[in-house]
Parts: sequence; C-alpha cells; structure tokens
Amino acid sequence: MSYIAKIYKIWDSKNKDNTTKIIGSKSTSLKDLLYNSKRTYGFDKIEYEVLKTWRVNHKKEINDVVREYEDKLKEDRILTDKDIKACDDLPSNLIKFIDDNSKESTAKIYKSQLRKFCMFCNGGKMNFHYSYFHDLRKIQDYIDSLGTSVQSQFSCAILVAKRLLHEYEMKEIEQMNRNISSRQQTKKIEDLKTPKVPLITVEKIKEVAEQMKGNDLNSLVAYLYAYEAPLRCDTWTRTRLGENVKDDTENNYINLDTGILHLNQYKTVKTYGNKEYKLDNRIIDKIKAFHKDKDTNELLPKITPNNLTTKILKKIFGCGCNGIRHSYVTNCMKKYGANSKELSDLCYRMNTSMITGVLTYNDNDFLKDKDD
Repeated sequence: MSYIAKIYKIWDSKNKDNTTKIIGSKSTSLKDLLYNSKRTYGFDKIEYEVLKTWRVNHKKEINDVVREYEDKLKEDRILTDKDIKACDDLPSNLIKFIDDNSKESTAKIYKSQLRKFCMFCNGGKMNFHYSYFHDLRKIQDYIDSLGTSVQSQFSCAILVAKRLLHEYEMKEIEQMNRNISSRQQTKKIEDLKTPKVPLITVEKIKEVAEQMKGNDLNSLVAYLYAYEAPLRCDTWTRTRLGENVKDDTENNYINLDTGILHLNQYKTVKTYGNKEYKLDNRIIDKIKAFHKDKDTNELLPKITPNNLTTKILKKIFGCGCNGIRHSYVTNCMKKYGANSKELSDLCYRMNTSMITGVLTYNDNDFLKDKDD
C-alpha cells in the first residue's frame, strides 16, 4: 500500500530566534501536523512551506528525504562575520554598498547569500572573485541547489550586488578616463618645451604635389593633402563621388559639379555635426582626371585608412597623416598665432578643436618669440 508523503519547512513567524524545522508527513492532516509541531517545538505562530510531495511505500523513505533537506537547511543559515576570514571576504566596498542601500536585516541576508555563493564556487571555502558574479552557469547551478524560499534571497542579493558594483565601476572608469585625458594634455604641454622636429613643412608638401603631373592614385592623394586642410585618412577613404545622400551616415560625398565636399561621417562628427565646404578647383580637376576611365564612385578605390597613411602618404611625403596635420597646425601658428581666425578656420576644416590645435603645436622658436 502506498501513501502520499510531504516534506514541510516550518518556522515561528513571531519568534525569530526559534530554529526552522523540516518535518515529514504520511497521510496526516495539515491541521494535526501543525498542532503537534507547535507543541513539540514550542512555536507561537507557525508558518510553513511545502518542499516536496511524492508517493511512498514506507515511512523510512520519508525520514531519508527529511535528513536530505535538513542537511540542506544547515547551508541556509546566515553566515556571520565570525564565519568568514577577513582576507577572503567580500570586498569592503561591496559590503559598504549593501549596508548603505539596504535595511540591516536584509543586508545580513544579502551578504550571507553572496558569501555562500562564493563558497559554492570555491569548493566550500570562502574566497571572493569578481568572475563569480559574471558566471551565469554557476549562478544557475547555485540557485538550483537552494530551497524555493531561499532562491529569491540569493537572486535579489546577486542583482543588488551587480547593480551596485556596476555603478561603482562605471564611476571609477570615468575617473580613470578623466585622469588619462588630463595626463595627455599635461604631456602635450610638456612636449612644447622639448619640441619634435617637423617631419615635413607645408611648403614641401605643396612642392611635392606640384611636381606630380600624372593622373594616378599617388598624384590624387598628393593634391588632397596639398590643397586642402589635411583630413584624417578614414574621412577620405569613406568618401564617394556624386550628389550627397543626407541619410547616409556611413559615407561622405563630393559633388563634382559644385565642388562641394559633404561630410556625413568622420571621427568627431558627434561633436561638430555634418559639414559641407568648397574644395580647391585643382583637387576637383585632379579627381575628374583620375576617375575619367574608372567604373566606381569611390574617391580612393579599394584603399583602407591604414594603407593610405602607411603606404601611400609615407611613400609620397615621407610621413603619415598625423605628421602632415601637425605640420599644417605648426605652420599656421607660426604665421598667425594661437588665437587667430586662420587657425580657427584650419581646425574647423581639419575637424578638430582649437585646444587640440594649440596643444599639437610644438615649435620652440614661436614660444621664445611670445616669451620675449
């Protein structure tokens, strides 16, 4: 003959000091079961949770399952600070976050669950690793090892911990970024005291371009950098020929009929927005000559930004795009000064800021003149 058996988890909702109990029942009414348990354990007001319901043939089967759940219940107790070695505990900042953002009783549960999760991940020994909080498989395995009521405690604990740590880490990373920017600007200012020798002058750039009479790719690139403010390589390599497509956020366009360069995508487009301005007629004529027999609308067919600076520009001028941009800024500041309209216009066409332009300048003779 078989019976319906149940495993109950019971506790005293009024007296928090009384221990939670696991009891088994074989065909006993819940009312009688709770009454007997109340007398046996001295509980004032009993609350319960059904942990398991199944069919059995002997009472021994119930006792075996009760012992299994009792063992699991031992792992559900709140771990105190005495249970944890300080060197292996949760990070002090996480403990403080939880304490500052939770009620005292809730904070104890959260910290206990996180500690036990770390022990679960580390073979029973307390040892915190941030990687545990990102391991979804371990999180799920740990949840599966818990009773139903405890699962919600842990899931809330891990959510709170990940949110608080994420907010903290984002603030730390933002501060790191600010520190890096500050160090970069400081370094640039220090570099002004010991300037580098310009790799090429603007005069030399124009001289090289004027000597290139052909209509090949190198000649076109030379004209782009001799008769226009030097744009970053990726700006030119994503430029197409034809009327501007305003909704195209990936490409720039040159209208050969009007000579207008339409900039829809470049490194600092989020700062300065879409732009358009007239290109030198010598550039327009060179583009038309180069593309006369080409069946493509790409300004520089099959050229990547890396190839443009490392192979083509260095072959033509002996330096890459950054060296050319540096030379233009240096030349402009020598002639007109750091607060001039000429420098402002140059930086605008180079898609960079005035402060970057000033910090890029590194001619010591100019500094000496200003000091005098």
